[in-house]
Amino acid sequence: NNLGTVYLGLKRVPDALRVYTRSVELAPKNSGFACNLATALAQAKQYPAAIAVARKVLSDDPAHLAALNVLGNAARLQGDFQLAKQAFIQQVERAPHDPE
Repeated sequence: NNLGTVYLGLKRVPDALRVYTRSVELAPKNSGFACNLATALAQAKQYPAAIAVARKVLSDDPAHLAALNVLGNAARLQGDFQLAKQAFIQQVERAPHDPE
């Protein structure tokens, strides 16, 4: 998973996707791995897949702030401003003092 983060930092998104996908396969209940996968999917402009993964994380942990952030950003970039608004409102409601 850390390797995926390095790849994202280097803008090697396909490599990050490969690492995060494998991480999720090995630890399917790890919401952090899944959220990182959603982030990489969004960076790869695979917005429907990013939204689906973020929603899966949120179905297991409705208060997962990073997943709400990914969901909001992927929805916004896809042009679904209503979904983006809902995600960002939930994020603020759950953590009003979080600058993210």
